[in-house]
Amino acid sequence: MARTKYWVWLSGFNIGSAVKRRLLDVFGDPEKIFFADRSELAAARLTERELALLGDKSMERASQILSDCDSRGIAIYTLQDADYPERLRQIPDPPA
Repeated sequence: MARTKYWVWLSGFNIGSAVKRRLLDVFGDPEKIFFADRSELAAARLTERELALLGDKSMERASQILSDCDSRGIAIYTLQDADYPERLRQIPDPPA
């Protein structure tokens, strides 16, 4: 569950799936994106707006979402999970 909070954090930004995919290609996973500094993020060809958004390192919203999902019995699957639906993996722009 600890790893999932970084996925929820990244998914909360309105930066577009293509940008998220590029970040994942560069950094490997959302936790590394979270801990990257501004210059490391800039190397991923982000706009100033995207850099500013990703500068928000608050986990409050992600923690609340995880708590709400847990209390309701809702599972969260990420692109790196074996249980992520294979049909979603095959679409051009799969949700993170």
